[in-house]
Amino acid sequence: MSEVDFSRIQELLDWIDDNQLNFELRVHSLEKNPASLVDIQTILELLQSLRANASDVQVAFILFYSQSFEMVFLSIAKNRYKFNSHFAEISLLVWDNLRDNINRYLNDEEVDIERSDSIASALILVSQSNEDDVRKNLAAAHKILISEVFIADEDEKADESRQVIADISIAIEQDLIYFRRLSTFSEKKYDRSLDRINRMTSYALKMNELECNPVDPMQLQAAVLLHDAGMMILPDSIFSKDTNLTKEEIQTLHQHPGVIADMLLRMSRWNEAALIVRDHHERPDGRGYPLGLFGDQISDGAKIIAILDAFAAITDYRAYRPDKLTIVKALQEINIHPEQFDKRWVKVFKEVIKSEIVG
Repeated sequence: MSEVDFSRIQELLDWIDDNQLNFELRVHSLEKNPASLVDIQTILELLQSLRANASDVQVAFILFYSQSFEMVFLSIAKNRYKFNSHFAEISLLVWDNLRDNINRYLNDEEVDIERSDSIASALILVSQSNEDDVRKNLAAAHKILISEVFIADEDEKADESRQVIADISIAIEQDLIYFRRLSTFSEKKYDRSLDRINRMTSYALKMNELECNPVDPMQLQAAVLLHDAGMMILPDSIFSKDTNLTKEEIQTLHQHPGVIADMLLRMSRWNEAALIVRDHHERPDGRGYPLGLFGDQISDGAKIIAILDAFAAITDYRAYRPDKLTIVKALQEINIHPEQFDKRWVKVFKEVIKSEIVG
């Protein structure tokens, strides 16, 4: 038996992290449109790359898991059954479970190989299902994925209870690190300054603080980081087009907030951020999207991001140090559109900018 090359396993883990957002966005997109051949093909290509990389590391449980995952989407591509919300949830769980197991293996922590192999076997059974029995087999796979075995005496259970608050805090910080990585990837793709998102986050938190934090600061920070990340799954042709967008292309563009909102709703703890992301293109006059909300129907967090998004669009060509003239013009542009931006939050934003200029 050949010696395990841990550097290759680390490369595999890095590959999984780098491609996680693309995978999640494609899964959410496919859930909305199960007939999307583009999404099916993209996911299948990702899983084929995953399996090829898993073959290189020569660790049996990783390869078995990756192969079975790919088999499920091969069956979907062959129209054995249709993709649905059950497939979407299981796909995301499988990806996360594989990543966690590889991370544990790298850190010399115990990996439940038996459970991993049971999941892989369940996925193979799903891949071999027909339309009649696929739901039952999906349920069986889901049961294994969400099961946890706790072997602890009463003292250990008490210790776990005392750690709940600390664990939640750590989990939130880890999520925010992940969100920042996705945001950086998105900003780079569209050739935006990396300082843009940092300035937007700083302004948003200052605005919120001036009003005594009506929005949970962590939720607001997450929403700012991810508000435009959904554009990564949109066709590049939309952004490179010189002429006006067609009605169909505009409808496609308007889908980008919902993609990330759906992702956040599937995660624990981020429901408020999900609604902020979903609604950040809404307008007080009801002419925004995706829902056409009016005034107070729009969350404070979404109103904040709407202002900052417009400000960034006007000043971003001077990304690192917008001059005062550019800032004044941007504020004038925002101020003359009360139908588009909330008056209360525009006033708060002016206070933040004024303190920055004076400072």
